[in-house]
Amino acid sequence: MEIVYTSTAHPDISAKEITDILKTAREFNLKKQITGCLLYHNKQFAQIIEGEESIVNELFSIISKDKRHIDIKLLVKRKTIDRVFSNWSMAFYAFNDVDFTRLDKKNFEDKMIMFSDLAFKPTKAVQVFWSSVKIIMEGCPIDS
Repeated sequence: MEIVYTSTAHPDISAKEITDILKTAREFNLKKQITGCLLYHNKQFAQIIEGEESIVNELFSIISKDKRHIDIKLLVKRKTIDRVFSNWSMAFYAFNDVDFTRLDKKNFEDKMIMFSDLAFKPTKAVQVFWSSVKIIMEGCPIDS
């Protein structure tokens, strides 16, 4: 099974909490054989999760109750056999203004947008994930 969702970080979320989310996700995913990718940018999350149906459903239930983010939108939920992120227990990327100069940040955003346009998109879930990444990187709010 694969799901894709987007959400908005709670306004008071800290960098440590983002790190905690990633650490917990990687440990859980490795133990439960979950794969996927999580992007965090400008207080927005986009995530694709792949794995055995009952485990993915359990994980999304946990994610849905997590108070560190709000406005959770399930965009895709579908059964699939193949995994696109089969070698990634949880790919993740986040950055902030401290890490990049304004030019570096714009360059990174432009490249991520270009990658989302060029990326191989074998499933509807992957298409929706990369479309969500593009929207987030372009600085647009995620709409329902």
